[in-house]
Amino acid sequence: MLINATGPWSDRTRAELLSSLRPGAPDPEPVLRPSRGIHLVFPAFTQGHGVLWFARQDGRVLFVIPFGGHALVGTTEVEVASPIAGDALTPSVEEVRYLREELARAFPRTGEMPALAVTSGVRPLIATPGAVGAASREHRVIEEGPMLTVAGGKYTTFRLIARDAVAALRRMLSAVVQRSATRARPCPRRPTRPIRRRSRPRPPVRRSRGASTT
Repeated sequence: MLINATGPWSDRTRAELLSSLRPGAPDPEPVLRPSRGIHLVFPAFTQGHGVLWFARQDGRVLFVIPFGGHALVGTTEVEVASPIAGDALTPSVEEVRYLREELARAFPRTGEMPALAVTSGVRPLIATPGAVGAASREHRVIEEGPMLTVAGGKYTTFRLIARDAVAALRRMLSAVVQRSATRARPCPRRPTRPIRRRSRPRPPVRRSRGASTT
């Protein structure tokens, strides 16, 4: 069994694996419609909280969130071709300018603030008609012979994706499908320490000569 879970590279990996499993067969139609998004990292300029607002240029939701003592600003959405080419991850000047202009409108003092870093990633969106910004964030599990391809989805739906992939794998292996406990089982997290309340120190009592303290 082969499980193809290569994110935005799913189309390329799927085509290469199927060509080795089915020599001479035509390449399958792509199932993805990827889009690139970038973020800018700045010195922290909020009071430790996140902010959401709408871009004036296109109405897109933008955000600033705390990020390891800095501020993370995002994000853009630019469609890229699938299979992904080598330059698909490279942020464009237009994307950086777009974020900087919209950020300066919301936070004027950031206009002259230099960005510390720029990050870029590709979303593995399922191919749908219409604007790429309205593309579905759902996922698909594709069964093709001895290969299973997991395409689409988001970080926030990783447990649902894993549940559907395991269920499909069980079917392909003719295994007994048991009811998944994922829905009722909370995600593991770092144990939290109880909050210790600190009492405020009492101010010292000043005593002057000849004055009574009673």
